[in-house]
Amino acid sequence: MSDWWNVISSLTRVHAWAQILSVVFLALSASTFFLTLKTSSRIAVLKAREPEPIVAQAQVPAPKPVAKPAAKPEPATPVAAKPAPAAPAVQAPARPAAEDAAQHHLPPALKARLIALLQERPKGQVNISSMKGDPDSLAYSTELASVLTAGGWSTVRMGPMAEFPGSAGLFFMIKSAGSEPENTKYIIHSFIEAGLRPSTVLNKALQENTLLLVVGHR
Repeated sequence: MSDWWNVISSLTRVHAWAQILSVVFLALSASTFFLTLKTSSRIAVLKAREPEPIVAQAQVPAPKPVAKPAAKPEPATPVAAKPAPAAPAVQAPARPAAEDAAQHHLPPALKARLIALLQERPKGQVNISSMKGDPDSLAYSTELASVLTAGGWSTVRMGPMAEFPGSAGLFFMIKSAGSEPENTKYIIHSFIEAGLRPSTVLNKALQENTLLLVVGHR
């Protein structure tokens, strides 16, 4: 009997809890319904206020101005070319009077100077030759021969000499160094001091102790 009573008591407590839970569930359902209804009305109001959609307008680029054709340049009037200025004439440097005399003739002052120098120094013998086929060389060699004679030197005229490289000017020729005749240096120094510019050349075809003065081309 007591067991049956315990069971009834347990069921009574369960039923009481079930009623409490039912009330709670009913309250929650009502709250949920109320919130749902309120939310739906709010959504309807917002939809009613929703602005109309904005239709984007296409951006049409402004038409570009038509490029005008470039004006054709007028033909240039031909201008006569100015003639280039003529190049200044190049003048050859003036040669000393003494050098010019060595190529053509002896001025009186130079001739007197050379004779005086030759007379003051030891004398000797010198052979004189001109260039073959050159009348100016022949005339100048004759003039020099007279000057050497006036200066006390013994002169021997030789036949004309054949062409050789660089045959312009005055040349004192000897066979080799040490084989020149006595007093050769005096005549050479006299020519140099007077203003002439003779060259000294070795010529193996000459005999020893021979001094040859060759009057070359101008």
